[in-house]
Order: sequence, then C-alpha cells, then structure tokens
Amino acid sequence: MYIGSSGGSYIVTTDSHEATANSDIGPRRRPNEMITKLNIKINAMIKTITKGNYKLVCAKDGERILYLKDQAYLWSHAKGIGELLAFSRRTREISHTIVEGNFRIYNVKREPELVDLKHLELSVGNGRWQGYLLLTGLPTSSKVRSRIVPTDEIISETKSKNTTQI
Repeated sequence: MYIGSSGGSYIVTTDSHEATANSDIGPRRRPNEMITKLNIKINAMIKTITKGNYKLVCAKDGERILYLKDQAYLWSHAKGIGELLAFSRRTREISHTIVEGNFRIYNVKREPELVDLKHLELSVGNGRWQGYLLLTGLPTSSKVRSRIVPTDEIISETKSKNTTQI
C-alpha cells in the first residue's frame, strides 16, 4: 500500500487499485477484496505567533539592525552561509532608517503550498509583503544566531489592488 499526495489530494494505492480520501475503490475492485473508506484527516495550520511594528535601520558603523517591536537583531551576510539574524543586547548609534512598517510571524504546519517553518513577513508598502523563512526561529539570548532566507511564500493578504484610473 502506498499513501501519497497528488495536487493537494491524497491517493492510496493497493496493488494496481487507487482510492482517493473518503471514497471507495469503485468498479475496479476485486470481488473478494475488503476495502474500507479512507478517513484521512490533515490538520493543516497557520498560526500567528506575533505581529507589530518593525524598523530596519543602518547604524553609524554600517551594520543593519532589524527592530521587531523593541527587540534588536543584527542582520548580516556570512560568506558561504547566507543571511543571518543575531540577537543584540547592545545599543548602537543609528545613522538612518532604511524602512519601517508592520511585521507578522507565522508558524506553518502541514500546509500544502507552504514550507513547514516559521515565516517572518515584513510590509514593504502599497499592501505588499516580503516573506522570509526563519530556519531555526528568531534568535534568543541563549541561541544567538539564526538563518533567515527570503521566500516568495506570502501568507498576509495584499489589501491594495493594482488599478489605474484614467
């Protein structure tokens, strides 16, 4: 028996016969073969962990700092590793603000179109969001660094529509 998915629906194969979730095998079933209805329950979940205001700034020393609410994270690039967030306790002198807006952090589990990780989304204006995967969550005082990977997977709805009036 094989249980797999095909385009969002689950397929169960026994020998050369197939059944989809909550259906019988149908006319192709063997006369003496006992087949029960499948009752596959998928608990897909997108849960908002936190949301609030963010600010991405450039410090006088050239470092980029991401503020989520009041917590600061140093945002840097490590050669051969990629983008990193680092928990920051130190206050730095700010040179200028790069961008500010709203942020949301989601925990995603068993969603067919999304990766099962924590997702950080930053609003970038005009109802658009930039998504990031937090591979090990946000950094903490005990786990100081975490990888952050840009993604096209966006959970937040876009509220503005691209309409042009003439």
